Amino acid sequence: VVTFWKLNHHKMKNLYSCLFLVLMIALLPIFGCNQMAEENTTIMTRLIEEGWNNKDFDVVNELCSSNYVQSTNGVKSKNQGPDVIIEGIKANENAYPDFKIIINDVFATDDKVVLRWSFIGTSANFNKSVNNPGTMICQIEDGKLVEGWQSLDYLNLYQTLGFKLTSPEAS
Repeated sequence: VVTFWKLNHHKMKNLYSCLFLVLMIALLPIFGCNQMAEENTTIMTRLIEEGWNNKDFDVVNELCSSNYVQSTNGVKSKNQGPDVIIEGIKANENAYPDFKIIINDVFATDDKVVLRWSFIGTSANFNKSVNNPGTMICQIEDGKLVEGWQSLDYLNLYQTLGFKLTSPEAS
């Protein structure tokens, strides 16, 4: 009985080891994607926190590829590379000197990261506080942003600043 137990126990142990190995090999792509998603989430969080909020252009240059392109509300940027983002930071700093971007949600899968964010700040021209939502999807390859698609709620922003929307018949 003892010999039978040792023999079967050894076979079962090998069987479990093989099953575990097969399971790990089958799940490897899933774990690899999760790792890539986590790394890409970290890249985007750094871009927002260090690049945008701390206005660290070295971080922007580090995280963006030289051929990075961005579309905002369907309009593709004329320039490319890190300067697209650096110009955006500078323009927003001029219009809203105390601006900050708050990350509300971040999701990632494979080479894409989605951010839902809020832009907060005080308008230099209108002296009004704004809290404007936006969404950004970025594609990341080899640790660098290669393309971004951004949607901003301009209607909310302009109404917050005091602009009124009127119908063509009313004007």
